[in-house]
Amino acid sequence: MIESTQKISDQDSATTTAILCAESLDISSASRLHEVLSDALDSGHPININISEITRIDTSCIQLFFSFIKEAKNRHIDIDWSKDNEIFVETLRLIGLTSIIDTTV
Repeated sequence: MIESTQKISDQDSATTTAILCAESLDISSASRLHEVLSDALDSGHPININISEITRIDTSCIQLFFSFIKEAKNRHIDIDWSKDNEIFVETLRLIGLTSIIDTTV
């Protein structure tokens, strides 16, 4: 399951969209991931993506993240990748896409 919530920071009253990724992101979850990422972009708020639970990710979902990142940049929406995840980073490395995310992953 992929969850998305909006939270307000107590410090500056800023709203952030938080996305918690499921353990397995594959073709069967791609539609839901697309929906969650699109909704996050439409909110216009900074986005925090927690990838710590991912144990498997396939190229269909990597492609969605790639498009999502490009669109967020076009809309000037900040993305923060929280929680390091070796599987996510290694998958990006294997397909030659490590440049799509900041070094914060």
